[in-house]
Amino acid sequence: MSLINFINKTRKISSVFQLYSIGFALFASIIFGSTFAYLEIQNFNKNSEKSRKRFLESSKAMVKSEVIKVIDFIHITRANLAEKTKTSIKERVNEAWEINNNLYNENKNHLSKNQIKKIIKDALRPVHFFNGRGYFFIVSMNGVEELYPPEPQYEGKNLLNLQDLKGNIVIKDEIEVILNQKEGFVTDYWKKPGDEQGMIYPKTSYIKYFEPLDWYIGTGEYLDNFEKDLQEEVIKHIQNISFGKEGYVFVNTYDKIAVVIDSPTLKRGDDLSGVKDPNGVDIMEVEKTLAQKSGGGYFEYHWPRKGSDQIAPKISYVTGLDEWE
Repeated sequence: MSLINFINKTRKISSVFQLYSIGFALFASIIFGSTFAYLEIQNFNKNSEKSRKRFLESSKAMVKSEVIKVIDFIHITRANLAEKTKTSIKERVNEAWEINNNLYNENKNHLSKNQIKKIIKDALRPVHFFNGRGYFFIVSMNGVEELYPPEPQYEGKNLLNLQDLKGNIVIKDEIEVILNQKEGFVTDYWKKPGDEQGMIYPKTSYIKYFEPLDWYIGTGEYLDNFEKDLQEEVIKHIQNISFGKEGYVFVNTYDKIAVVIDSPTLKRGDDLSGVKDPNGVDIMEVEKTLAQKSGGGYFEYHWPRKGSDQIAPKISYVTGLDEWE
């Protein structure tokens, strides 16, 4: 073999080897690059899943915390409701007693007692409180109804033998309190005006003696009316709660009526029975189950974003307040 042929053959082998080397390097690079990309994708997916889980856990903790705050607020607000009711009733009677006393002292030297009585009754008759339900009544110590705004036809009549729906002799019981204590609480049992069910409710009254005219003045209220007023206060409080970017608190009854709701189409008082998200989740059925479960629970569904009609995933925590259902 000539030197030239040997050199040419060597060059060809070298070129082939170089091509194979380049090819192998390129193949190895592709394999490495693909493997690296796959690992990076896997790592990204794992990190994304971890981030999603962290966000979900953080969101769950936040919504539960806000619900527990509301429950605690309600329990604190409801605490000693009966005593708060009594305090409100007593304060109203003391205010009326001061009006009585002031009008009497201003007029006792130039008007008769009957004239003063009329002035006092005219002053108190239009006064209403407790969201329009409250009023003052006045009874003479001989049992004559002096002032009774809801049914003025009884004024001037002797009601000494009046009985409530449990047989208590109302006026006699009140007079006994005045004779023994000059003032105090009494509880009677009546049907509420406009209550179609005809249920009997306990009504607590506070009465106070006014010696110059030998009568007593009082007012009363049903405890459950105070609780309804309290519920309205709680509802107003809840409606103003917001947290995070779009967090809020909703309230529904056990029989699926909306109380506090954020929806472009639904409002307070609407029956939410059968309301489902786009995936067919019966939202109220899930809520009711969780509400009646000890400790409540979480669930995920789709609902319009706060203040819009854009549907988005939502995580909620639900628990029940059995006292109010």
